[in-house]
Amino acid sequence: MTLPIGRSEWIVLDTSIVRAPLEGQPDALDLAEFRKLKKLHPVGFADGGPLELMYWLEHSARDDVFERIGPVLDGFSTVLDHEYPLAPGASDLAAFAGLVMYPPSPASCASTTRSRSSMGCASAMSTVDQISMRLAT
Repeated sequence: MTLPIGRSEWIVLDTSIVRAPLEGQPDALDLAEFRKLKKLHPVGFADGGPLELMYWLEHSARDDVFERIGPVLDGFSTVLDHEYPLAPGASDLAAFAGLVMYPPSPASCASTTRSRSSMGCASAMSTVDQISMRLAT
């Protein structure tokens, strides 16, 4: 079944946005104000953000940061999209923007030479080809 994902304008929070309140930076994102301003826009962490954050915590975060992890992440949970707290990554961005269907039709997956096991059927047809097909209809 193809999901009719409509167009939406995601707000994607990069690792630096999450690190700022953990480090106690004075110019960190005010989550209460952000919650008011985001309106209906879905919000998610960048798909590579959790790994970058874990690496930073393990290798170079100051000790005082660990006291703030719980409260800071609880604050972010109030603004993140409940269904997709990790924003779509590169191979899924076009579908989440409503530019291509997700997943692509079985015919388009079968017509590609890319391995479906390594990237998944949704990535089988190039995003450029999917957008071109969508614009042509």
